Amino acid sequence: MALITALCGAGILAAPSAAVLIGSPLAGLLALFLWRYGLVVAFLILISPFMVGCALLIGFVLYHVFVPVFSENFRIPGYDVTVRLEFFRTNDTFRDGMQESGRYLTLTTSHGRIVYNMPGWDWPHRARTSLYLADGKSIAILGPDGEDILIDTDQLKVSRAFRIPSDDWTYLGAFDFVQPIVGGYDRSLRFIPAAKQAECVPQHPPNQWVVRAATRQSRCPTLQSKD
Repeated sequence: MALITALCGAGILAAPSAAVLIGSPLAGLLALFLWRYGLVVAFLILISPFMVGCALLIGFVLYHVFVPVFSENFRIPGYDVTVRLEFFRTNDTFRDGMQESGRYLTLTTSHGRIVYNMPGWDWPHRARTSLYLADGKSIAILGPDGEDILIDTDQLKVSRAFRIPSDDWTYLGAFDFVQPIVGGYDRSLRFIPAAKQAECVPQHPPNQWVVRAATRQSRCPTLQSKD
């Protein structure tokens, strides 16, 4: 089974062009031979374990890549804007530009939708992502260690939030993990409104040029919840 897994995995991850050019004529000749001598059923029975193994591996890869481990939505009150944060599993095998950090932020408005792969390693221990109203048409998102961006909600464009005024921003809250009060480690990703927890942006050491510098701390407190 280990050999089956390795062969199937190589087939999924490798570029298929050469294999297709060589394998297609051979597969056609094999199918013709099996059909002519009535061996199709026997051949299918013979390779069925391999097909099951490949199907399981393909299903695992698709689940690994496309299903987030954690996700949460927040609709900004009074605005036609919904922000969604998703955390995906990461693996060196999938470092193809789509799974660099595992952090994906989706902003949806009446003008359309934009998906942004946020930088920042180790989301299981560095999840906090703060949300602000920056002005009439921009949303500011501050991630760990200065990974800060502005998203224009009209044009759906992303720009860096660095060395710009931020004192007049309105803090809405933050996406972060919430721990249950009654034991266990069954944490969940939640949007924590500003009314429930004070503003705190994790960054160490703080940089005088970052936005919201006064709120930067080496570690932010973890919120606990009854549900």
